[in-house]
Amino acid sequence: MKLSLSNERMAFVFGSNLAGRHGRGAALSAKNNFGARYGFGEGFAGRSYALPTKDKNIQTRNINDIRDSILKFIEFSKKFQEITYLVSPIGCGLAGYKDREIAPFFKDAPVNCLLPSTWNAILGRDEIEIELINDIGMSEQDFNALQQDFLITGNRPKKQTLKRGAP
Repeated sequence: MKLSLSNERMAFVFGSNLAGRHGRGAALSAKNNFGARYGFGEGFAGRSYALPTKDKNIQTRNINDIRDSILKFIEFSKKFQEITYLVSPIGCGLAGYKDREIAPFFKDAPVNCLLPSTWNAILGRDEIEIELINDIGMSEQDFNALQQDFLITGNRPKKQTLKRGAP
């Protein structure tokens, strides 16, 4: 399966803060490349979905609050199944949670949610090969970071293989 970053039916899901200050990590990439709106800390904007892992003061949110936001996103993704969601490992970077703490909240995510390989392994999902194509002019640094989120090896700035889990 090929997934073009310019596809209007593809959205990038990233960890945010409730203040909507998208200044670092995947949030900055979402603002620069996928239409995330500054000041908008939770929900769908442009071709991105902000999942808050930090509060308005940029402090890590309680894991139960993060879970509630993830469950809202999963309901959204079920309602809008025509969109493919490229889910970054939210909560496992700047917020400091472990993959094993966050991944189980995605156990009911539909097949249109492409999860990081580490989460697929934790959830016991089969891998489906996906070819990710950078056709939006994403910087090599941002694209490499995106590839790293999905444990991709190699360094091809225009095209790369991802793996997606199927429930």
